[in-house]
Amino acid sequence: MSIDIAAVTRHRNTILDCLRDPDISIRRKALELTYSIINSENVKALVKEMINYLLVADPEFKESLV
Repeated sequence: MSIDIAAVTRHRNTILDCLRDPDISIRRKALELTYSIINSENVKALVKEMINYLLVADPEFKESLV
């Protein structure tokens, strides 16, 4: 991840889709990746996505989202 953040950022939509995966480990990793790709160019769009995710997130994720 730290080597090529641009490569991860290109898959932003897939990562955001994974926030709704039935597997909790995939959701957890998607959340970590989402945090890591936030930058000044995409902060508004990603924060909007994170707020939407907050409405349906597992209780264990809500604290870290807030």
